[in-house]
Amino acid sequence: NTASVAVLEDVATVTIQVTRSVNIVGKCGVSFAVSNHTSDNGVPDVNFVAQTGFIKFESREETKSITIQILSEVGYRAEDVQFTLMISDVENATMGATQAAVITVRNVHMPAPAAPVMASEGRTSTALKVAWSAVSWPTAPSRAHNKTLAWNLECRDPDVPGRTDFRSVSVPFATWTSVTYGGLSTYRRVQCRIRVEAGAGWSLWSSISHDMYTHPVCGDGHRQGTELCDIAAQTAGDGCSATCTVESGYACALSASGEDVCNNGCQNGTLEAGEECDNGLEEGCDGNCRVKTGWACSPDPTVGDAKVSVCNTVLGDGFRVVGHEDCDDGNTNNLDGCSNLTTIENGATCVEDSTGKSVCQKCGNGILEGSEVCDDSDVSKACLSCTTLKAGWVCSGGECVAGPARVAEPVLSTAQETSLMARWTAPATNGLAISYYVVQWLPSALSSWDTGASMDVSPTPTSFAIGNLTSSTSYKIRVQACNSEGCSVFSVQSAALSTSKKVVALTEIGNNIASAAASAASSSGVPVQNGSIGISKPLPEPMAPP
Repeated sequence: NTASVAVLEDVATVTIQVTRSVNIVGKCGVSFAVSNHTSDNGVPDVNFVAQTGFIKFESREETKSITIQILSEVGYRAEDVQFTLMISDVENATMGATQAAVITVRNVHMPAPAAPVMASEGRTSTALKVAWSAVSWPTAPSRAHNKTLAWNLECRDPDVPGRTDFRSVSVPFATWTSVTYGGLSTYRRVQCRIRVEAGAGWSLWSSISHDMYTHPVCGDGHRQGTELCDIAAQTAGDGCSATCTVESGYACALSASGEDVCNNGCQNGTLEAGEECDNGLEEGCDGNCRVKTGWACSPDPTVGDAKVSVCNTVLGDGFRVVGHEDCDDGNTNNLDGCSNLTTIENGATCVEDSTGKSVCQKCGNGILEGSEVCDDSDVSKACLSCTTLKAGWVCSGGECVAGPARVAEPVLSTAQETSLMARWTAPATNGLAISYYVVQWLPSALSSWDTGASMDVSPTPTSFAIGNLTSSTSYKIRVQACNSEGCSVFSVQSAALSTSKKVVALTEIGNNIASAAASAASSSGVPVQNGSIGISKPLPEPMAPP
């Protein structure tokens, strides 16, 4: 059996009591170990301090204490962690029913906040309004641990020398969830992070925010942000409008000074300054003489001084050009649904995602693609049309196997002189109830499982008492889960699990001594009855005189 203890990680220590009934013969003792067994997720020197030792009971002493140091892990942890105190190798006594205590440690640190964002309002050309959300912690161990005491916001300007390190931005009150970060220049790139202080101290930092930018200023001669062109002191008809869009019939390109230069010869079929391409009104080059997505344009080598562009679709670039490509999955491989010539292969289907890339799949090719649930080339007969997997099966890549998931390594629950109680965690069923477990055991000194013993056991509970073993002997155990479709592979074999030492009962000692005495007396001709020699309890201590 196993006892359970739950504590918060900031308690520093936890004390476990080990008890026994009064030993009428004399002293006794037992070994103990504090560690993370296979089913535990606690980490020594992170969540607790591992230790081993031996506790000795004096005559008539009934209780001993073991103090375990609990460590507070830095930052939030969603799940509780566990480790185990186990007792074993008893001396001059027999083992009781409870031989292990599982200690559960709960986190006390508030979760890190989500990354800050740029507020929808409050952005200017020289300032940003940075916002964040309050932290939700429904499983907080107490109200004190869940109370926000302060915020710590830090921001940096990655593109500005001397401002690439995070610097603190004042947040005056714990109730605030936004603040203005000013003193910036036009279209300045900014990144921020934030953390929160609660009852157990500061949380970890949030992830770094996405890039946030101040507003660009149209007409300052610097093309920034969503601007398609920017000429200082724009005038109507110069090719760049007052909203920094390219005027019809013009093409604009950045000059060496960083300001746009525009010309109105776009789509006249002659490549001129400011144009990426110009093939007249042919496809591939847009109305502003920019190369369209999915195309590549270059000067036509067959024309005079190469001032005419020739444009073609780019095969395998991951953008399907409708009317020119049947598919484009981002590569030029064959047998993946989309050929190297961007045609759909026989038996395949392709659809485009939000970026224009083709997602193709072909059921029966042994490759898991697109919306397929499974694809093992129909070897198992359990993958139905690549859309449904038969209950009790699981597939990985192009292989499907029957049975539940693999059982985790079994661990010791209790140990007696001639028996071991092993326990394990039920694995994923893969959609079909577990019918039974196969438990195998083998003396640790042997290596071949073919020489071991095994037994099929009920699916509940997930434990089994293995009997008829030898005392003070080490065994290894492994477990396999089965359903009506098949069985999983065996678990990893357990660590060495030992039966306890043989302890001779008092009545047996008495009978042996009596028989030996009677035998010796008879051989010397002195009649002695067995019942005349025995072991009795010590006399009670005399009472103090009145």
